Amino acid sequence: MNGVILPLGELDPHVGMRTVVLQNYPGVPDDTYAVVDAYCADPSCDCRVAYLFIVPQRHPGPQLASITVGWEPLSFYQKWMGSPKGDDTAREFKGPSLMAMTPQSPLAPAFLEIMSAKLQDPEYLDFFRARYYQFKSLLPHQPRS
Repeated sequence: MNGVILPLGELDPHVGMRTVVLQNYPGVPDDTYAVVDAYCADPSCDCRVAYLFIVPQRHPGPQLASITVGWEPLSFYQKWMGSPKGDDTAREFKGPSLMAMTPQSPLAPAFLEIMSAKLQDPEYLDFFRARYYQFKSLLPHQPRS
């Protein structure tokens, strides 16, 4: 992976995004929050991970949470990463989990809980899986040498 993560909207400005409307959720201000989905922009990478960035929609402000979501079994991510047995770093990609080494707001754990519950719905998870493949199809393909 080359480390570049781009929102799908940067490759296709016509795509919409998911939102989460929260009212009376403990510790989280009432608002509509955008779920900006992004993906690895390396055409040769097949990580099968969605990166979800939570931002307030009606009252723009800083990013509140960065969450990784992979839909394959943990063994897929362990093999993809070349993780030795017992290494838990692949769990971040399997997710949902807060992205390591990314600034998180104090609200990030609440948004991880909210998104984890939403991602239990197979249709909600399938939305991001389909967008991953849509994103990958929009990338310029590099010639194989």
